Amino acid sequence: MIRGGRSRAFSLVEILVAIGILVLAASFVVSFFSARSGENQKTVNYYQAMFIAGKIIEDLDNAVRENPYFIPELKNLTGKYRVFDPLSPFFISIEDFDSDGRLDDVSADYKDFFDIKKLDNFEYRITLSAVAGCESHTDHIAEARVVVSWNDNGRAKDYSLTTVLAGAPMTPAPTAVDYGVAVDAMKNDVRTALDTTMDVKPFAASLGDDYETLLNLGMLSALSAKLETALREADAETDRLKNLQAKSLSSRIELARSYEKKAAVIMDHMAYIKFPAANIGRLIKNNDFAAEGFATAHPSAMQKIRDRIGMLLKNDTDTGAYLPGSFINRFNEAMTSCFSTYMELLTAPETAGLMSLREKQTVFYKLIDIGRALVLNKSDSMIVTIDGVQLTMRQLVKNCLRNLQKYYERRNQRRADFINAQLERFGDPTKRSESEKALEKKFDDINTVVNIAEFVCQQM
Repeated sequence: MIRGGRSRAFSLVEILVAIGILVLAASFVVSFFSARSGENQKTVNYYQAMFIAGKIIEDLDNAVRENPYFIPELKNLTGKYRVFDPLSPFFISIEDFDSDGRLDDVSADYKDFFDIKKLDNFEYRITLSAVAGCESHTDHIAEARVVVSWNDNGRAKDYSLTTVLAGAPMTPAPTAVDYGVAVDAMKNDVRTALDTTMDVKPFAASLGDDYETLLNLGMLSALSAKLETALREADAETDRLKNLQAKSLSSRIELARSYEKKAAVIMDHMAYIKFPAANIGRLIKNNDFAAEGFATAHPSAMQKIRDRIGMLLKNDTDTGAYLPGSFINRFNEAMTSCFSTYMELLTAPETAGLMSLREKQTVFYKLIDIGRALVLNKSDSMIVTIDGVQLTMRQLVKNCLRNLQKYYERRNQRRADFINAQLERFGDPTKRSESEKALEKKFDDINTVVNIAEFVCQQM
């Protein structure tokens, strides 16, 4: 017999148990998504830190391109900064350029493009350290480490990024002590220049000449010979790059650098040549110059020394004719050729179209750097034609600096102040940075050598 079925309702206990299970399941789902949200925020923070560090590294690279003597100044900016702090010396948030590399005038304030609150949790600091193998050159080669830190639910987090900065060395002008060291190191070269195997002191005594006279004549000749050798190597590299049949963008950049290197080689050697030249001039002025015995016994060696003194002149002392092969004229030609080559990179269609914005910036900074050097050397009479407009070297550098100042006024006021200080120095020559004073001193050394050489040539 079959009995009829009877439905059974859920008891209150069963309903409570079911609700409890649902609550547990819901809490698990909520906690899962909450954890996922927390993990996502951590990921966002990490990538924000990567972005900030990368932009600061980029800004550091720009700073060194703009000012190759910047690394010593950077040592004073190694504190901790908030990203949007007015005192923050770095962090450029966006590239406000259009496709042609011009500043986008619409974006008056780059902060409008960012939710600043999202970055307000971040700070950064910069530390400098020596590069392995370059420990004695930290003023122009250093490793920069950017550490970005933030608070992650009460826990301190940080992200770091490093780069190597390479600027220009601020080498001090050699002293008399340095010259004394060079004399000891070049004894054999001096003997060769004087055409003898004897030490200079007994050699001078044997000829009845003044020891200081022969020593400084020998040093001047030996140092000039070293400069000639260095210039032959520099000229060979410059000629190789000039004579390339297919000139690439990189080869044109290398050509500009080779001119720059040649000018630096002459400058460094002339800083030492000034010592024997000045000593010879002093001996002649005080009537203590005595080399008659040497001139009689070794006429060819004496003539070679006279010829090398002539290499220090701008013009022939007798005829006034320009001396194209002289050291000083080759220096000026190297500087102007360097500037012209960099200028062509920016203005020639076949090269300007190949350069990226970053490469154009680098060349732009080079023009300012080389142009300022020419102005310091009072060699700013060079005329540059841009879009049919003729500008002097001084006008061009001032215009470049003004454009750079306008650019940084929109992005970094501290850097804009730095550019403004450079502009002021054009109007007031007494205002010089330490790097400019050092560079101007080297130019003074070169011009001093020329003046001494003219005096010596007229007396010998």
